[in-house]
Amino acid sequence: MRQVTFPTLTAFHPDMQRADKQQIVKILEETAELSVAANDYRKGEGSRDHMADELADVLQTLANLVDAYQLSDDELAAAVERVTAHNRERGRYRSGERRMF
Repeated sequence: MRQVTFPTLTAFHPDMQRADKQQIVKILEETAELSVAANDYRKGEGSRDHMADELADVLQTLANLVDAYQLSDDELAAAVERVTAHNRERGRYRSGERRMF
């Protein structure tokens, strides 16, 4: 099982973020763009770089949301622990062959 480490991201200037629905909708927009790019790559119609760029956009919007709502590192770490425990209970961290394409 691989542990994924994301690069450090700097949130945008507070003038560029808002703790409102628009900030969350931006995540949905960027995630939709990632979905299209990943599907294009899977079908051999898009590039891996484009898919990675769209993923980086999603990560940036998540960093902006964390900053806009002033979530602390401790709060995020606790949330990751809770979600990891839940996923472990559901058997999502078992070994096995990757299913892709």
